Amino acid sequence: MCRYLRRTQDDLKEALGKMKFKSVGVLCDASPKAKMIWLPIIVMPNKIGLATLQRLSGLLPSSASPEEKMEVAAMVADSRTRNVVAETKQKDLKKQLKLGQQLPKALNAIKQEKLASRQELKAVMNILSHVGMALDAFFPRNPLTSKVPGMEERQVLQLNSQNFAFIFNKETGQVRWDIPMHSATQDIRLVLCADQGSPLHTCFQFLALSGANISLNGFEETSDEQLNFNRVMDVLGKVGKNPFKCENDSGQQAKNYDKTVDTCVKVLTSEEYFALFRIARNVLRPFRQKNTNQKNALRDHTLKMNGEALEATLVDLATTALSSSRLGMLPDMAVSGEALTVKFRRADSLSSALNEGHKMLLASIHEMLQYVLFLRSAPAKAAALLSTVEDSPTKDAVLKELEQEWRVVLALEDTPLGASLLRQHCSFCSFQHYREVMTVYEKSGWKMTSETTALTASWFPPMAWSASLESVFGDLQDAVKRSGRSDCGSLPNLFAVGVRSLQNRLGAQDGSAAQVKLQAADWVGKNVAVDNILKPFPSTTAFFHNHHCLNFMLGQGKNPAQEAASFWVQACFSTGMLLKYDGQFYLATGSTPAVLTAVRLKELPYLFKGPLPAATADETRMPCHPNDKADLLSPSSSTPALVLDCGRTMIQQLRFDYEEVKLFDYTLHVCEGSLADKCGSAVVLRRSSQEFCLLCFLVHSELILTSSSASLTELLHKHDIQMPKNSTKAHKVRRILAMDKVKEACASSTIAKLLARLDEADAKKRNKEKEKEKNDDDVDEALF
Repeated sequence: MCRYLRRTQDDLKEALGKMKFKSVGVLCDASPKAKMIWLPIIVMPNKIGLATLQRLSGLLPSSASPEEKMEVAAMVADSRTRNVVAETKQKDLKKQLKLGQQLPKALNAIKQEKLASRQELKAVMNILSHVGMALDAFFPRNPLTSKVPGMEERQVLQLNSQNFAFIFNKETGQVRWDIPMHSATQDIRLVLCADQGSPLHTCFQFLALSGANISLNGFEETSDEQLNFNRVMDVLGKVGKNPFKCENDSGQQAKNYDKTVDTCVKVLTSEEYFALFRIARNVLRPFRQKNTNQKNALRDHTLKMNGEALEATLVDLATTALSSSRLGMLPDMAVSGEALTVKFRRADSLSSALNEGHKMLLASIHEMLQYVLFLRSAPAKAAALLSTVEDSPTKDAVLKELEQEWRVVLALEDTPLGASLLRQHCSFCSFQHYREVMTVYEKSGWKMTSETTALTASWFPPMAWSASLESVFGDLQDAVKRSGRSDCGSLPNLFAVGVRSLQNRLGAQDGSAAQVKLQAADWVGKNVAVDNILKPFPSTTAFFHNHHCLNFMLGQGKNPAQEAASFWVQACFSTGMLLKYDGQFYLATGSTPAVLTAVRLKELPYLFKGPLPAATADETRMPCHPNDKADLLSPSSSTPALVLDCGRTMIQQLRFDYEEVKLFDYTLHVCEGSLADKCGSAVVLRRSSQEFCLLCFLVHSELILTSSSASLTELLHKHDIQMPKNSTKAHKVRRILAMDKVKEACASSTIAKLLARLDEADAKKRNKEKEKEKNDDDVDEALF
């Protein structure tokens, strides 16, 4: 183990000496396989080597205040005393303190938060020290920072064919370069390649905001089919009882197997579930694609995602999933001249399955677009420029998009308001990773040169996929199971298994990276403590970065500072909402700030006239919750039929203000095969003739209860209604329901139903508070 690590250190030092822009890559992931091992791999341009394996500990010093620790210690002492004297009559006290064999529940109040982030940062620092590197080496000598509005001025000097940007301080007269110069070739960059999750993303944000040369490449999927299945099962287990899970206890296996069989039988015999299954198996097809572990996989995949491949896949998905043959439902409408006639009212169970399946398709499109958003945003999209695949149009488009985004960022940094917006919503624009990539392309005139290629390659190494670590984890787990020895799970033994697996799994394929060859050496490690790293960020999760920050940057237009005030509007939408913007109809795929992702609809030359036929009573299909809403159309009203516009323009990114959109209610219907072939989809939308504003539609659809408190505040401000800052969400909803505009547009029964649900929620909250106060009083009496 020591010899291998020393050889890795020597190979890394040699590789850094040959690189124009130096960087070190770290593939890492933690897995419960083989006793929760944290597995890192050191990545060099043409070689990879296994770093020190580490076992993540669940016990670290608590960050709770001394008062909290003393209070809990007193409860522990009192509980132990009462256990000795056998004063255990009060059931509530025993339930809270867990007297007897276990520690009191109160100890959970002083547990350390964000353990995973602290541990993973310590782990990264530890493995770097084992190969002769310290974290201080990744801080640049001359960092690239934005100018101070009003105090500094940014100018560009054109020399030959290059643009040399510099920042001039008006007060002191000092000048500094705002592009990578010679000192950048001496700096070392740290590239973390983590497998999803947020612990390491929190560490990345902390170090990047502190000025370190660090980046995080993640958001990939694994090629391990068994792991994918297990993750789906874990999700099912969190949502409810997982019917496919069998306990390790042999006495329970037969019982669990019977439960699994009973559950499967219920699903297969349920008309609604089976219909939903038929739709779901087609909708989930895009998520089954696998990634490769070969070199340049990240670069080639990024180029593919920045082209038209994803849109073409989603259009094909919509065409296939909504075809009459795949839906497995009888057409309920027919063409009669220029009118569309609904022949019968579909059963509530099948109608519910059709609605859920349609929303599932929209959600699938939304999730795929959110996944690819990271690869389509700067600086991650620059990896596409290094791909060996010949696709000049896509690469030219990437360069143009990088230039446009950098101009927007510079425009925002010109004013204090714009700079404040960037710090609040797009703090990644101040990271060295972002500014180095953008400024080096600005220096070259947004063209590919040897300098831009070298710098981009340092931030996006050839081997940058952590999904390949799952196969190594499998070998570690298999080695532990095959050996009956108790010391097989020790880190030195697992390290030897990991080196062998690295050679067999990642070094045997054609085009794979070379392996570190073992030689005599030694190593010394050290442990460095890290303090609180969460305060500067509104959120430290990778989801927030992808969902909020990147969408916020995507929403910037000609007047970013002014347009940012209405970015909250798009966050009020949810999957399946039908809106009309600029004379065109769209279906929202999900909720994102600043930019709304939607699918485009087209109107057919056919009209829906009048209400739906009366429902026929069927004792074999009695609904659990009958639909008591009035029909969308009156006997004298009619609306054009809508269908998905399956083509290159189906996926749209919309930016609009509150007043520019109108929303409609709708029902879904299945048309005959001949009409489906013409339309490209068998599912047709029958919309209402009544249009709503966003606020009224949220009340009409009862989505007002699921809206965030921040969105409700913005909606009230839009209608010139001010409420105290400490107002609860329920108070805001009640104020909205009392508005005259809402009462005029929405049915009184809907408003009454919402008020009743609010009263029910308030009653439950009061009961919980009373029970908590009663339990606290009983504990105080018992202790004192």
